[in-house]
Amino acid sequence: MRTLADHIDDARRWVDPPLSDPMQLYGWRPTIAVMMSRLDELEAMVAWRPIATAPKDGAEIMVCGDGCVSMVRWLDGLGWRLAEPGSYAEDSGLCFEPTHWMPVPDPQ
Repeated sequence: MRTLADHIDDARRWVDPPLSDPMQLYGWRPTIAVMMSRLDELEAMVAWRPIATAPKDGAEIMVCGDGCVSMVRWLDGLGWRLAEPGSYAEDSGLCFEPTHWMPVPDPQ
């Protein structure tokens, strides 16, 4: 299965091809600039961030550490707790120490 990173790499190759005639891009430069900017935004959305920067407002996020990935939320007084349906906040702590986080992807 191809990842988002694979698609981003493909798009970068498509919008930045080696050209024998630079005039082939005439008229496309503004479109390409917008596309490259959007690709940078997408890359930032799927990048893992240091856990110290994670929101602690109860929002669901993805965390990783020790080769594990989980959906969690921060609960005051309890710390990181699994954000899975049917889990109980008091006894559903993580079995690993998160090192990085990212927002939960939009299901669209």
